[in-house]
Amino acid sequence: MAEDFTGRRGCSGLLNLGLSVVVLLGIVWMVTQKDFSFSDFTKRFGKISSTSSEEVLLTVPLVSDQKIPQTDLVVVKVKKDESDRKNAENQYEIQFDYKSAANKTTAWEQVLASKYKDGHQYVKCLYDQENIYVIIKDFIYALARKSGDKIWTLRLRDQVSPECTNCISIVQRKLMVLTTDRILHSINTLNGNILKKNRLETPKAQGIGFYAIKNKIVLTDQLEDKPSVSASVIVINPITLMPLRFFTPTAHRKLDSGKVYRVDMPLAFDKIGSHVYMMPEGTHVQCWDIDNGKKNWDKQLPSRVLLPDKMKDLQFVEHQTSMYLQGTSGNSNIILKLDLLDGAMKSLVSEVDYSLSPLIGYRNQLFVLSQKTRGNQRSDIWALNNKNGFISWRYNLRNHALYNPSTQQGNLYYAFYKGNLLVIQYLAEDKQILVEKLNPMNGRLIKKSIKDVEGSKWNQIVATDHQVYFSMDEVYRLDLKTGEIETVDY
Repeated sequence: MAEDFTGRRGCSGLLNLGLSVVVLLGIVWMVTQKDFSFSDFTKRFGKISSTSSEEVLLTVPLVSDQKIPQTDLVVVKVKKDESDRKNAENQYEIQFDYKSAANKTTAWEQVLASKYKDGHQYVKCLYDQENIYVIIKDFIYALARKSGDKIWTLRLRDQVSPECTNCISIVQRKLMVLTTDRILHSINTLNGNILKKNRLETPKAQGIGFYAIKNKIVLTDQLEDKPSVSASVIVINPITLMPLRFFTPTAHRKLDSGKVYRVDMPLAFDKIGSHVYMMPEGTHVQCWDIDNGKKNWDKQLPSRVLLPDKMKDLQFVEHQTSMYLQGTSGNSNIILKLDLLDGAMKSLVSEVDYSLSPLIGYRNQLFVLSQKTRGNQRSDIWALNNKNGFISWRYNLRNHALYNPSTQQGNLYYAFYKGNLLVIQYLAEDKQILVEKLNPMNGRLIKKSIKDVEGSKWNQIVATDHQVYFSMDEVYRLDLKTGEIETVDY
């Protein structure tokens, strides 16, 4: 007995007609909007049915002239699914895209295959006028900036630490690389040949790199690998990799004589690279002249005041002729003001139930991130008078974790541009980036921008003089002048 499908076909036809009308009306509505873009619509429509299969690991702005608002970019991407990264040779692919700011196009693409499953977690990038240098664990690749062609490949005897943010640099046209076995390499950027190596005395120093200052290399190391030998700050010639001079911290008090200071001791450099400020045990500060090797002054901290005793915990801001450091005084958290010229110190502000982190200075103000440590969770930006510590205004935040470039963790970031303070927050619950532009004199909101984004966190943040780039599932660019954020979609 045959079944009658007429009724079913009728219902199905009405349903399809209804869906078609809804889709058509939606398209008509979007087309008639003032800011409608067909290319933007097609991208958005594609995202409705599928989430991104890639994530951006790094965004590298190729800055040649700070006056140019937008620069070319190298964008490093990887497939989210581990199985999708494998190629026919069972290696793991990492993609590099060169984005041309002038043409708004992707000028070239290059895929590097790594034998390491976790190689994408170790990727580092830097560049010069000719090449882009990529480090993946113990491999270094040089790619031509114009074409993306592979120029040379070098394999080192050990890898570069993923958490070290200052283990690679270009100094006097030499590629300097410090591997986890504490060997400093000088590499010819033209052909990848190793020119010199310096085996440092300290065998282990996780995340502790070097500083390129005035075409010299400055780092901390022991003069001998013995438990009784303190670390020193050593200035190294980048051509020969031989020491030029070194500064060994000295005990401020007699009862501290004989103390051994480690390579991760806190230290800071002034902006002009003339002096290094060592804080060997969190109880005193020494100022040394980098050029002549002389100690300018040695000052003990005020009574009960302590600074962090490890480099990774040191938080400081240089502003005008002072340095502002996060510290403690008994049960209180403080901001210590240190005069860079003569070493005079005073506690600028002290709070019992708040953690205080210095952010940036502007005119007679110091901006500080305050976070409640007792009771409800609350984070604010405070504007402090840098003479007396008086709080002139507070601005409440929705997030609490300041972005840390070494761990790539955090959902709060800030920037300062031509007299405006910009606070940027990733709102995980809404999948949005919120940008708030504040008047630094009174803390009032000037402008607010919100951008829907793809991705669960900031994989990397990098800033130029005019832009801030956020690497997530896509690249998002914040224009510091306008306060607007957009997708880099070319």
